[in-house]
Amino acid sequence: MSWHNKALHRLNLCVDPMARLPLEIQSLVFLHVSISTPFFDRYHHPSGCMPRPTPDARPMVFLSVCRLWRDIALATPELWSEIELELLPRGPEYISLCKLWLTRARSLPLSLSLHGSLDLDESVQDLVDQYSHQLERLTLSPLWTETPGPGIPFKTEDMLLPSLEILTFQATDGFKFDRMTQWLGILSVAPMLSRLYLVDVYFESEDDEELPLGPLTMAGLSVLFLGAPSFWDVTGEQGSTCCILRYLTLPALKYLSISCSDLPYAEFVAFLSRSSPSLESLHLALTCDWSLAMLTQSLRLMPSLANLTLSGVNDDCLIDAHEVLPLFDTNLSTTPDFLPNLHTIRMSMLVQQPIDYEMVLRVLTSRRIACPIRLKTFTFKVSTSTSGLQIPSITPDHVKTALQQLITDGLKVRIGNVYPFTVSRR
Repeated sequence: MSWHNKALHRLNLCVDPMARLPLEIQSLVFLHVSISTPFFDRYHHPSGCMPRPTPDARPMVFLSVCRLWRDIALATPELWSEIELELLPRGPEYISLCKLWLTRARSLPLSLSLHGSLDLDESVQDLVDQYSHQLERLTLSPLWTETPGPGIPFKTEDMLLPSLEILTFQATDGFKFDRMTQWLGILSVAPMLSRLYLVDVYFESEDDEELPLGPLTMAGLSVLFLGAPSFWDVTGEQGSTCCILRYLTLPALKYLSISCSDLPYAEFVAFLSRSSPSLESLHLALTCDWSLAMLTQSLRLMPSLANLTLSGVNDDCLIDAHEVLPLFDTNLSTTPDFLPNLHTIRMSMLVQQPIDYEMVLRVLTSRRIACPIRLKTFTFKVSTSTSGLQIPSITPDHVKTALQQLITDGLKVRIGNVYPFTVSRR
């Protein structure tokens, strides 16, 4: 190092506090301000922004600040382990930049997000194929199209995804696939997959001879999120999301969230019977054609359930609370083996008559004495918007006293028109 460079280095140590820190600490600082923070926990749907390969994006911007910052960025492969590609017409320079970006991640697991048209050109497909063995988290966000899409935008014939743990397909306004077999193909080459999120995704029916003879067993999948309101394509044909359940067996499933307008009761029961999962958390958006008996029978197939959320598919299909409350009133108090681990109940229901507070109290107190696992949380959001009725909000004094005692004993209770209603995380 020349005398001039040594002098600059000593001056930098005095002026820049970063220069006095060990490389490990410098890297942690860069990571703290750079890595995206997706809003998901071990159960819930992930969302967040990954960095894009543009000069003003992190961590690219670090390279042009000074030599020290450039050296830190290039010596920290974690900074380059996630990337979002906008699938727009691009030149070869863009692909070269993406390859350079991923090369800097070295051998670390990668998080890749593809946003835009899924009609990928060969260069993008080759890029995905090249790094498929390192993919740990893959997010696909396609643009809406009037015609069914071709399917997964990969060369799935020879692809292996040995490290993939989280697969998310999130369309903005509904995306319809014309082939289920490609989805089953990509799931079959991802043995480590633990979370699958399908949001606004629809599948057209296929001829039976094109589909596998039996359901695909995924031994490690513990989280399944199916979210799709009612959707019709331009021909007036209704799309289907929940039909994927008939092709899957998920014995390790712990968290299941279904917000579909097309959940067939028979197929749902068949899926639960076939999988026999030790399900811990269920969020089920009921359709108007589900009866109390159907719901009861479905819940009996999930004896390990601890966290239950029930709602309608949307504001036009809210379930009357007085059709669901008797389920808990009857089974929780008289049937000890009905959901013995249940500690959290959340409901978002339509109320077309005054709330039966006596029934609510029976539900809340039924597991407070005899059952080893007590009810800990009860959230009951009521809606009267579609009925046009004015439901009295006055709570009887003895009910207030009883609720206050339950709260004092540790039970969390929320009853009323609470907005927004969200599925809480335990």
